[in-house]
Parts: sequence; structure tokens; C-alpha cells
Amino acid sequence: EELKRLIDEINAAKAEQQRKDMPPEVFSVYWVLKDEGLSGAEDKARELGKMLEANPFWKTSRAHERSVKQELYRVLLGAGLADMKAAKGLADRVMRVMKGRSV
Repeated sequence: EELKRLIDEINAAKAEQQRKDMPPEVFSVYWVLKDEGLSGAEDKARELGKMLEANPFWKTSRAHERSVKQELYRVLLGAGLADMKAAKGLADRVMRVMKGRSV
């Protein structure tokens, strides 16, 4: 039953990604923010997507990754997260997901 639920969730996520026409990294951000219940998750993910485009080597360049992470903190704090500790935890989760690591 659990496996069926996971497969259904994966299929729903794939369909939603196609409907929203988002690159995988941007959709990953959206999915995590939506899962966290942040309002405006789609807009915030697209906002971060612009930063990913401006820093195309964010996976391999520390400077690019730092810029992306700073923007992510700004987006998360602007989304209503109360403190930097909460923003850091969620930012770390988002970065792991975008890099294709487990949540």
C-alpha cells in the first residue's frame, strides 16, 4: 500500500512538473516549498530559478553555490520563515534535493 502511494505521488509530481513547465531543479524547489506549506511556492521557486540561470555552475562552483544559497535564504525569509535557523534548515534541504540527494 505504501509503495502504491509513493508511485502515485511520483506520477502526480511528474504530471505537475509538465503542467507548470519547470526545469527539474526549479520544480524540486517548488515541491519542497509546497510541502512545507509556504504560500507562493511556485513564484518563489521561479524566482530562485532566475538565480540558477545567473549562476549556471552552482553545482560545481562554490561562488555560484553561495550566490544561489544567499538568494534562497532571501526567498525563504521573505516567505515568512520566522528565523534564520528555520531558513537554514529548509535551505539545506532544498539544496540537497536540487543536487539530487535524499531529503
